[in-house]
Amino acid sequence: MNKIPYSFPGITVFVPQQVPEIGEIVAIDKKALIPKDLPKKTDNFRLIRVVANIVLYSKRDDDQYDGAKPIKKFNPPLEIRVGYTIEDVVENKGSFKKLKLAYWNGNKWVIFNNTEHEFHILPPDTGQVAEAKIKDWVGDPPIGWGR
Repeated sequence: MNKIPYSFPGITVFVPQQVPEIGEIVAIDKKALIPKDLPKKTDNFRLIRVVANIVLYSKRDDDQYDGAKPIKKFNPPLEIRVGYTIEDVVENKGSFKKLKLAYWNGNKWVIFNNTEHEFHILPPDTGQVAEAKIKDWVGDPPIGWGR
């Protein structure tokens, strides 16, 4: 399957060709729009650092996306690869296996997991990266590492 990669600092988004109802998609990093009051801690997640704020839109010929509505559902799922640092591991008491990758849905941190997202994290000697598949989300979520 043909996938278009969009690379940003710390994250790569792979967008496969979508079903005709969705059409062609572009990914844009809106990290500058991360809310300053973004909660650092919720019941099951404590933010270590924000990686990105990725938004996906239907492709426009004029490349003007201000005011456009983000795509929230993907068919087939998009894939992300998110790098983690040794500092992230140290902040997580030295365990890369216990790092959590999550996105902010506007009310809480949603942790990527194997059940919904086919999430897995590679050990530091293999690449310091986690991979996840996304079928749906809130549209423009900040993504971060935590514990």
